[in-house]
Amino acid sequence: MKIAIRTETGELHNLEVDSQIELENVKALIEAETGTPPTEQIISHKGQEMTDLKRTLEQYGVKQNETLYLRKRSPTEDKIRIAITTEMGDLHNLEVDSQIEFESIKPLIEAKTGIPSSEQTISYNGQEMTDPKRTLKQYGIVQDEILYLRRRSSAPMHVEQMRQALLNDPRMQHHLNQTQPELANAANDPIRFATLIQRMMQRQQEISLLNEENEETQRRIEEEIRMENVMANLDAAIESFPESFAQVTMLYIDVKVNNHPVKAFVDSGAQETIMSPQCAENCGIMRLVDTRFNGVAVGVGTAKILGKVHRFPIQVGEYFLECSFIIMEACIDLKKNALIINGNEIPFLPEHELPKKARIEEMNEDIRHEPSASSTGQSRYPEENINVLISMGISRVEAIKLLDATSGNVEMAASLYFG
Repeated sequence: MKIAIRTETGELHNLEVDSQIELENVKALIEAETGTPPTEQIISHKGQEMTDLKRTLEQYGVKQNETLYLRKRSPTEDKIRIAITTEMGDLHNLEVDSQIEFESIKPLIEAKTGIPSSEQTISYNGQEMTDPKRTLKQYGIVQDEILYLRRRSSAPMHVEQMRQALLNDPRMQHHLNQTQPELANAANDPIRFATLIQRMMQRQQEISLLNEENEETQRRIEEEIRMENVMANLDAAIESFPESFAQVTMLYIDVKVNNHPVKAFVDSGAQETIMSPQCAENCGIMRLVDTRFNGVAVGVGTAKILGKVHRFPIQVGEYFLECSFIIMEACIDLKKNALIINGNEIPFLPEHELPKKARIEEMNEDIRHEPSASSTGQSRYPEENINVLISMGISRVEAIKLLDATSGNVEMAASLYFG
């Protein structure tokens, strides 16, 4: 396609190029036409400066017979001042050309900080800078911006997080000075700190290997494998049947028995109306119990049946119904959240009005009191995470409990223990 290049002096140069040509190759053609070196060319299209050398004319939206505007860059135009801040809070100022490529700025930072280019991780506005050929201008960096420098460590991320937490927590430093002084002294050296942690983890693994033949260890390994299978099964179930994991509030309504208010549980599949002895006493109908119908109810568990009250009215809304048989059709309407009898609505009770044992939070409290795997030293967390905490002087069982409490976050687990 044909395009035109117009200079600051009004000169017009025609080029015939492919729409897929990259900007850096267009600059070489412009140099041949105008004598302006590519490094001094500022090219604009429809008022927007074109800066990405790898984008094609088509990607820039340049079409047949359109005009690009060429301006020559002045020697001092692209000099900018930037600041480099390190993990330790040190601040270093640099004056550089905005057209400098990222790979060329790393040696300047090395000269200022002593951190080798290969170990530098540099971020701008929370985003890591990784393209060595992009210029500062292409990254959007302007005058007086700040770049964040972090020294890359060979340590896993959770080890580096642990080191950062240690540096920011005097209480953790004091405890580690008492239990692991060598590790505490290495906190300011990420590589040495990581090396010591890895050694401690290796020692823990060696101890585990020595105990592999131990019958108790074998049982623990089998249980961990079983729990992995259980968790895989749980994940599959959550994905396929999420509705089965929803918390459901049971349906209750207000009724009166012998003028005594009762919160009654509505079960559309029940064959009998059931009442506890205490409730029968409160309602004053124990005198009507026919003990000839005593026995034992067997289902999920067993319960003793004291007898049966053959007939007694209950008040449901404005109706008086006999307990032993149904005289009107009843409907459970979940859209209206009510029991409907003969067109009249008796609303189901909100959760805060339910009997205490029927409330979801009470059920959850019962579940929380059940023994967990951490009480036996078994865990679904990676051994390396547990060993990191053990290396800090924490027992294995306590480490697993801390990971349980922090959803597996090693840094938070350590802070919780030492805090």
